Amino acid sequence: MKMKMKMKMGSATLTLLAIFFSSAWTASADGDVQDCLLSNGIVVEDGKELPLRCANCSCSKGRMSCFQTHECQGVCSVTGSQAIRTFDDSTFTIRSFCAYLLVKTDAFSVILNNGPCKEDPRKICIDSLEFNFQGKIVITINSTGEVTSSKGDTVMPLHYDDLLTVRKVSSLFMEVATTIGVVVQYDIIGGRVYVIVDQVYLGKTQGLCGTFNHNSNDDFKSANGLVEANPQYFVDSWRFHSSCPNLPPPNPSELDGSVGNCSFIESSFPDCGLVMNVDRYRQDCERSVFNPMSAVLPSCVIANDFTRHCAWTGMAVNYAECDERQCGQNAVYVPDGKVLQRDCRSLTDSLVPVVSEALYTAGCVCLPGFYYDSVSGKCVLPKSCPCYRGSTVFQPGEQINKNCVCGSNCPPEEDIPCTLAPDVCLKHEVFDDCAGGTRGKACEPNCQNLGLLEEPCPTQCQPGCVCKPGYARLDGVCISMRDCPCKHRNELFYPGESMTVDCNTCTCLEGIFKCTTEDCNMICNVYSQSQYVLFDQFWEKYPSGDCDIELLAGSDQGAKRFSVSVKQDRCVEHGGAVCRKRVQIQFGSTVITMKGSDIEMNGTDDGDGVHIYKAGFYNIAVSKAGFTVYYDTHLDIIIELSPAHKGAVSGMCGDADGSTRRESAVSALDFGKMNLLTECTIPPTPSTTEEHTKYIESRCSILRSKEFGLCHAEVNVDSYYSACVEESLLCKDGDSCLCFCTSIAAYSRACCRKGVPVEWRNADLCPAPCEYYNRELGEGPFVLAALSGLVVVADFDTKLFSMQPYDVIRSIKQAFMITEGLYKDPYSSKRLVSFESIDHPNFFLVYGDDGSVSLKQWQSGTDFRKHATFLVRKNRWTKGYDGYESYVTRGNYLQAGDDAGVTVSNYIQGLGNLMSFQTKVESFSLPNRKLCTWSYMSCHSPLY
Repeated sequence: MKMKMKMKMGSATLTLLAIFFSSAWTASADGDVQDCLLSNGIVVEDGKELPLRCANCSCSKGRMSCFQTHECQGVCSVTGSQAIRTFDDSTFTIRSFCAYLLVKTDAFSVILNNGPCKEDPRKICIDSLEFNFQGKIVITINSTGEVTSSKGDTVMPLHYDDLLTVRKVSSLFMEVATTIGVVVQYDIIGGRVYVIVDQVYLGKTQGLCGTFNHNSNDDFKSANGLVEANPQYFVDSWRFHSSCPNLPPPNPSELDGSVGNCSFIESSFPDCGLVMNVDRYRQDCERSVFNPMSAVLPSCVIANDFTRHCAWTGMAVNYAECDERQCGQNAVYVPDGKVLQRDCRSLTDSLVPVVSEALYTAGCVCLPGFYYDSVSGKCVLPKSCPCYRGSTVFQPGEQINKNCVCGSNCPPEEDIPCTLAPDVCLKHEVFDDCAGGTRGKACEPNCQNLGLLEEPCPTQCQPGCVCKPGYARLDGVCISMRDCPCKHRNELFYPGESMTVDCNTCTCLEGIFKCTTEDCNMICNVYSQSQYVLFDQFWEKYPSGDCDIELLAGSDQGAKRFSVSVKQDRCVEHGGAVCRKRVQIQFGSTVITMKGSDIEMNGTDDGDGVHIYKAGFYNIAVSKAGFTVYYDTHLDIIIELSPAHKGAVSGMCGDADGSTRRESAVSALDFGKMNLLTECTIPPTPSTTEEHTKYIESRCSILRSKEFGLCHAEVNVDSYYSACVEESLLCKDGDSCLCFCTSIAAYSRACCRKGVPVEWRNADLCPAPCEYYNRELGEGPFVLAALSGLVVVADFDTKLFSMQPYDVIRSIKQAFMITEGLYKDPYSSKRLVSFESIDHPNFFLVYGDDGSVSLKQWQSGTDFRKHATFLVRKNRWTKGYDGYESYVTRGNYLQAGDDAGVTVSNYIQGLGNLMSFQTKVESFSLPNRKLCTWSYMSCHSPLY
C-alpha cells in the first residue's frame, strides 16, 4: 500500500506523526483478539511473533512492537549532500572538498575523496573511493566507475588472490566484495556509499563511520581520542589535509523542496517506524542539499536509501518506483537488488561471492541466463563472454597461449618525467622526490594527522622538502613527534597540559589525549510535554498525555527501593491546558509529592532519607540513596544519579549503563509504553498551520544564533532546536511561552554543564526579575585569586598591578567586574571578557605587546579594546581555576609573577600554576551604582 502526502505540514507535526503510525497498523477482530495488519498486506495473528533479520516483532491486541536484536552486520552510509550515517545511527554532514578516513580497522580502511560537483562546483560530490586491503593492495573507484589498483591491474572485474573482487553489480553500483567480512558498495550515479561489516568488527572501527559498538555516545570519537560534541570538529579530525576549507552551511532557499519531498517517509513506509527512527531520516532528508543535475531525482536518492535501511532489518517494503528508467538490451531494472548480476569473469575465475543476503543494490541488472561483460558494458550470453587470464582479456575466438600479447590494445608510451632539482631543505627536513612509493609533501606528517600516518596517501605524490622520520610539521617547521601538541577543536594543548572533560582529566601525550576513566554523575532531563534526554544521552520523544510514567527505579545498598514518577497536570485556571507536572518520589515507605509549589510528604521512615529545599526556580529533593531530583514547579524535571547505580536502574530515564544499546533497541512509543504505570490514551497531535509553524521556528532560531554561539562547539544544538519547535507547537491550547522558555532553558542548562554560561534572558525573552536591568554592569564584583592565595590588586596612582594578600578592609580596591569583552569577535569559539576596576569605573586591565599590565581608562579605539580582552579557558590547568589568554597574542596568559608583579606571558610547561586564577564573589554593595537585591545567574547551582 502506498500513500502520498500532498498537504505541506510543519516539521514538528511530521515528527509526531511517525510515532502515531505504529498504533494505526491494526485490524480489529471480534472479541478481544485483534490481529495486526502491516501496510504491505502481511497479517500477524494476535499473540504471534514476526521474526525479522535484525529485530523480533510481536502482535498484541492489534498492535505491533519490535525489539532490535543488534545481531546484524553494521552498515555505514554516505548519501544526499554528503550526509553520513554511522554504524550506530548517528548522523552528520561533510562540508569540505577534502579526503577523509571513512572507516579504519586493523584489516582494512576506506577513504572518501570529495571534490566540486561537475554540474555545480559550489556543491560537494564524491570524486573517488579508496579501499586499502590489509596493506596489500589499494583499490580506487572513481565517480565515472573507472577502477585502478596499486598493483597496476585495471581489468574489470578486478580479482585479487581469491580474497577480493571489484565488479559492477548493477547500472548504479560498483561493489568491493572480500573474504574478511566487509563489503563496500558505491552508487556512482546517485552518489551513495555503503560500508557493510560483520560482527567480527564490533568495537574495532574508527573514522567517520564511528565505533560500531551499539553505543552512539562515542560515535564522534576524533582522531586524537576525545569524543566531540560538535560533529564538525569530529569530521575535521579525520581529514588528511588540515588546510581544506569548510563551505558555509546551505542556504535554506537552495533546499530541493525539502519538506514536500521528504513527507513520503512517514506516509509511504509506515511499517518502517517499528524498526527505525523514522523521524531522524526525515530530518536528514530535509537538511540535505541534493545535486539537481543528477540522473536520479533528489527525493529518489533518499527514498532508496531509506527503503534500503528498512529492508536491511528484514521488514518487507514497497520500493519507490520514481527512479525507474529504460535499461539496455537483456537487462531489467530491479529496485530491491534481489536479482544478483552475474559477471563474465565468473566463468573463468572464482570471484569472491556476496555472502550477505541483504545487500540491496538497485539498478539495471542482466536477465537470468545473461552475464555482464565489463569490456563492452553489455549483457551477453555465456558464449559471447571474453576470457580472462590474470590481467589479460581475450575476446571470443582469439587464441590464448603463453606468447600472446595485447597488441593494439597496449597503452601509448608515457613521457619520461623531468628530473627534479632538490629543494634546499631546512632543519629536520629531507627532500622527497616521490620515487619508491613515498608520500611527498601532500601527505607529509603534521601534528594534526598523526593518527592517519599508516593510511595510503589519497592524493598524487608532490615532490619537495618533508619532515624526516620521527618528525612532524607544526606552524611551518618540523618538530619531534614526541613534542606534538594535541588539537581539541581549534585549540592546541602541549605535551603535559591537561583539560577537564566532565569528571575526568585528559592529558596530552605525543599528540594524543590520554584520559582518566572515572564514572561521573549522570543526568536525565524531562522537560516540556514530550522530551526525555536519558542518562545515557539518548533522546526519546514520547507524547505522554495524562499518563503516569516511571522515570527511575532502583534500590540502595540496603536493598531499600526508590522510584521517581511523573504525570502531567492540567490547570483549571489555564482552561485545562497542561501547565505543570506532578512529581512523586518514593524512598522506602516515604512518599514525597511535588506539584507546582506544593510539597507533601507521607510515610513511616524518618526524615533523613530525603532532604528537601528550594534554590532559585527549583524545588530540590536530595536522597541518601544517591539521586537528586530538581523540579522547577512547571514542566522541567532533572534527575542526577550517582555512578554507584550505573547499569542498575530502570525507567524512562534508561538504565544508565553508559551505552545506548537498550534504549535504541525499540521505538520511542514502545520504550514509553514499557515504563507506563497506568493504562492511558495518547492524545492526538494538535493541528497547525504553515504560518504558525514558521513563527515558532523563527522564535526557536535563537538557539542557532550567535547568542548561543559559544556553546555550539560544546553541545549539538540540532536536537534542542527541533524539540523547541515541537513543544511550542504542542502548547497551542495553553501557555506556549511556558513550553518555549522551558525548551530554551534546557539547552542553556546543557551549556552550563559544559562550562559555557549564556545570559539569554531579557525583558522581552523569558524575563527573570532584575537580571535584565543589571546587564550593563557585567558580572561581579569578583577578586582574582591565584593558587598561592594572593589576589590581583590595581594601584590607581601608578596604574600598575601586583599580587597581594586579600584584605577585607581594602576589598573594594581589590575587586573587578567581569564584563563582556570590549572587543567583539562573533567567530570566537571561547567567551571573551574584560576586567573593570570596581573602585574606578571605566578603568580596565590592559596588557601591552611587551607583556606589561596596567590600568587604563576606556578608549574607543580597536587596538585598546583588543588589548583589554581575554579568552576564558575554563579549568585550564587546575580544576576550579581558569586561564585568561591574550586575545592579541594566543598562547600568552595572565600570570602572577614570582616578584609579586602581574604580566601577560607565553605559556611554558610548568607555568600553569602561575597562570591559574579563581574568581571569588564579593558581597559588598557597588559604590555609585544601582544594584538589584536579586539577580538571575544562568549557571548557578542547582540549575546544572
